[in-house]
Amino acid sequence: VISSFESKGTKDQQARTREEMVGPNLWAGMGRIRSGSAVAIVGSYEQCAQKIVEIEQAGIDLLILSGFPLHRECETVGRHVIPLVREMEREMGLVHEEDEAFLSLSQGVSV
Repeated sequence: VISSFESKGTKDQQARTREEMVGPNLWAGMGRIRSGSAVAIVGSYEQCAQKIVEIEQAGIDLLILSGFPLHRECETVGRHVIPLVREMEREMGLVHEEDEAFLSLSQGVSV
């Protein structure tokens, strides 16, 4: 009996997943699942928030976030990741006064 952890298919899939990691917490395997050049931010809530802040610090000021299933992922990111991003931004002095007004308005938006 071969366990799923020893099967050739599982080993091949694990190797492909490692090859598709294009950076810390960045997975490029989305191209096999859907069209386009999507890269997934993967990891814990904290790791995903940190990656978003790193991207922001690199000069990217707009991210289009999506997930599977879309509505559940929107809720998960909104409840768990975005508050961490905002906290990290405040700690690093990345949030400006005009941003605070917008952020306080957006806190009441439900998904």
